[in-house]
Amino acid sequence: MKLLVNKLRIVLSFFFCTLSISVFAQKEAYNWVLGSNVKLDFNTFPPTFSPLKFGNAKTPNIAYNVESSTAVSDAAGQLLFYTTGQYLYNGWTDAIVDSTLATSLDASQGNVVIPMKSDPNKFMVFTVDATSNLSPYNCTGVVQWGSNRGSNYYVVTVNKTTKTINVSAKTNIISTNVIEGQTACPTNIDGVFWYVIHEVSNNRFKVYKVDTRIATPTVTFDHNVDIGTAFGGCSYINLKFNSCYTQLAVAFPGTKDNVTVYDFNTTTGDI
Repeated sequence: MKLLVNKLRIVLSFFFCTLSISVFAQKEAYNWVLGSNVKLDFNTFPPTFSPLKFGNAKTPNIAYNVESSTAVSDAAGQLLFYTTGQYLYNGWTDAIVDSTLATSLDASQGNVVIPMKSDPNKFMVFTVDATSNLSPYNCTGVVQWGSNRGSNYYVVTVNKTTKTINVSAKTNIISTNVIEGQTACPTNIDGVFWYVIHEVSNNRFKVYKVDTRIATPTVTFDHNVDIGTAFGGCSYINLKFNSCYTQLAVAFPGTKDNVTVYDFNTTTGDI
């Protein structure tokens, strides 16, 4: 649980990890979806900008997004599917596939995707919801669209031949006491991942092990880590690994306005 304080070491570590992994990068990250109806395609140079087809947060078929989005492409750079909050879209047609993911448009890092080792056409979509002015958090003066539904996951199946997407029913509530913000990274075992979230109103990280090597993936609680700042019930954070997964950055906006970087052990999941 060693907190890194040497800024030069942090910068160099992030730089060299990024440098080493970029040599082997394919095109799974060549499509971005972000902000208010923004889509970027990095299959071209410069990247191609295009607005999403749908209008704004008041329309039924919304692609409007405040904070929570992710996009998944294949190795050839084809956009397979993307999310904006609780909505999941077909990457070929922009049609809504599911509108009931347990997150919301203003949930920080509301969607995280992990590819399944057992089937290259399947992906696990993890969600965290925005904390809201609902009990027990009662964020006075804060308008949030979330309902404090905690962390959940779904299995998404892609059929490239028919260009269709299928989303499983909500598979599991991983944890109910979760602040906005989540992340994941590989372990030292191929097909097994660490999934990291943070509890509300304390300084506890919760670390889970995700096994995608089997047809029905498992999400197993591994351990807690009590370290760092206690985040209040109306707060939100951003969690980000460096690209060789040896450090975990935690950004806490608002009154704290700070970023803390911790060592991370990919073998044990220790922070």
